[in-house]
Amino acid sequence: MKKLTAFVTATLITGIVISGSSVFASSQTTENLDSLTEKKDDQMMDSSNFMKTSGVITDVKKDKDSTTLIVEDKENESETHILLSEEALLFSSKTTEAFEQGNLEKGMNITAYYDKNKPMIMIYPPRITPEIIIVNEGDMGQVKISQFDDQFVSLDNDLKLNIAEETILLNENGKEIKQEDLHGKELMVFYDVSTKSIPAQTTPNKIIALNNQDQLFEAVQEIVGDDYYIKSDKKLLPVRKVAEHLGYKVKWHSKQSSVELTKQNQSIQIHLGKEEYSLNRSIRHFEVIPVMINHTAYVSEEILGLLLAE
Repeated sequence: MKKLTAFVTATLITGIVISGSSVFASSQTTENLDSLTEKKDDQMMDSSNFMKTSGVITDVKKDKDSTTLIVEDKENESETHILLSEEALLFSSKTTEAFEQGNLEKGMNITAYYDKNKPMIMIYPPRITPEIIIVNEGDMGQVKISQFDDQFVSLDNDLKLNIAEETILLNENGKEIKQEDLHGKELMVFYDVSTKSIPAQTTPNKIIALNNQDQLFEAVQEIVGDDYYIKSDKKLLPVRKVAEHLGYKVKWHSKQSSVELTKQNQSIQIHLGKEEYSLNRSIRHFEVIPVMINHTAYVSEEILGLLLAE
C-alpha cells in the first residue's frame, strides 16, 4: 500500500513538472510565433511601396464628379470607402487584362493597393484613393505586388519568379519591355500556380513593372519643401516647380488662366479654378480644384501619377 501511495505521489509530482514544462514551452512557442509574425509584417511593409485592403463591394455610390466603392471585409469586420480616380490601374486576376471602372459592381471581391507614403486622414471608416485595384475573379489567377531582388525573389521571401519566354513583360502604360527593365521596379505579377517551397516558385503569366512612386515622392517632397497648400485635406503642389524637375516644359496661358505641360507625346492642360483638365485632349477631373496663390499655380499631388507616365 505504501509502495502504491509513493508511486501515485511520484506520478503526480512528475505530471506537475511535465505540465509546467509544457506550459513554459507553449509560452515560448507563442512568443516565438508572435516574433516571427511581427518580423513577417515588417518584411511585407519593407518589400512594397503599397498597402492593401481587400473585401467585397457592398455598394457603388456615384455622383457627377466621383465614384466611391463601399467595401466590406467580413473576416476583420471592417469597412473601407474607396474613391476611384481616373489614373487608377484596374486589372482582372483571372484574365490579367485591364478592367473597366464602369464594370465594377456589388458582390465583386477586390483588392485595392494604395501608396503607403501618402498622407491619410485618420477617420473611420477609412477613405483611400488607390493606385491599383485587382478584381479577384475565379479560383485561378493570383496577383502579387512587391519589390524583387536581382534573382527575382520578392523582398518578403514569399515568391521567386522563373521568367519564361512566354511571360508577358509590360510597363504600366502597356508597352512591351525587356527582362532587364524589371530590375529596380516594383512588380505586379500575375500567376496561376506555385510550388510549396520557401520561397514558393512560379512561372508568371504576366509581369507589369510599376513606376517607382516611392522615389518620386521623396524627390518631389525634397524639391517642394514647405511650398505647398492643404485644401479639402489634400496636398496641393507648385505645378511649375514639380513639372520642370520631371522634365516637362511649362507654359502659362494668361487669357485662359491655364497651364500647359508638355513632354514628348504627352500634353496636360490645367485650368485654374476648374476641376476639369485634359490629358492628350481627353477630359479628366481633379479631386481638388487647382488654385493660384501669390502668382504660383498649385495642383493636387495626384498629378504626379500623370507626370511620371512614360
